[in-house]
Amino acid sequence: MGNKIRPSQQFHISVEGDTEALYFEHLQKLVNECEDMEYKLKLIIKKINPISFIKNIVSTQMRSIRAFHIFDYEGNTKEYIGNFENIVKKINEANELKKDGIEYYKIGYSNLSFELWILLHKINLTSPISTKDNYLFHINKNFAPHQKVKHISDYKQKRYFERQILSKIKLSDVLMAIEFAKEIETKNYLDKKCKEIADFKFYPDNPDLTVHKCVEEILISCVVKR
Repeated sequence: MGNKIRPSQQFHISVEGDTEALYFEHLQKLVNECEDMEYKLKLIIKKINPISFIKNIVSTQMRSIRAFHIFDYEGNTKEYIGNFENIVKKINEANELKKDGIEYYKIGYSNLSFELWILLHKINLTSPISTKDNYLFHINKNFAPHQKVKHISDYKQKRYFERQILSKIKLSDVLMAIEFAKEIETKNYLDKKCKEIADFKFYPDNPDLTVHKCVEEILISCVVKR
């Protein structure tokens, strides 16, 4: 492509955690460094809850916004389920504001937690876990065998996450993670009973996720058009 100036594809992404924001910043970098992409990627990433995100859209009257909310399903306790249902309902409300400038607002969730999506960049995880601390073994083995962490909170530290996790994720790993996520989708469809909230279908028994759909849509929007 040489020095050709590429037009941009833009997405708005709201997140609840720092690791999610850092990941999508890294994804933007990977896309923009890839010369096989026809478009550059511009992600507007905000650590903000869906309610505030909606208010911002309405107040600014922006047009044709493609947006994702990236968040975790933390477990099947009454509190966690209540939080999840509230977020899904708010996103559904946002999609009723299309006349005020939103093209769509999609859910990119991970069950159990965003660590599932991160680990799919290296391994195919199809078995359920009881707590997200169970991910630590796989994180240490596949990303940082010589810089092991003892707690999820340590793994989430910005310096560690950038140096030991993101630095080892290439665009090819992202594509592999999408395929592994699709395998989970297929397995869930065949083996599990889904639940529905405000037209959003999901599987409360982990593993399950939709974040890969958001990532895949971003990548498809930027690839060379044939």
